Amino acid sequence: AKPFVPEGVKPCPNLQFTLDELNTISNYETNLNDYIRTNLISWLMKGGVSDAQWETFQKDLTEKVQIGQLQAVYQAAYDRYIGQ
Repeated sequence: AKPFVPEGVKPCPNLQFTLDELNTISNYETNLNDYIRTNLISWLMKGGVSDAQWETFQKDLTEKVQIGQLQAVYQAAYDRYIGQ
């Protein structure tokens, strides 16, 4: 990917996770990936996504899929990395 990354951009480091964080990632990422794939396939087969569908998708990411839990895990690992 190096030739495609603009100068001055640092790649995301390899983060270290606790056992609890790994379990959380395992639980939430499966649901997240399934939800995204299902919607993406549907949108592609139907010729696109409407504004209303997109808004529902974003709302569902927060409420049903609970993407905030996953974000919190990655943020905690990144904060530990920065603190080193």
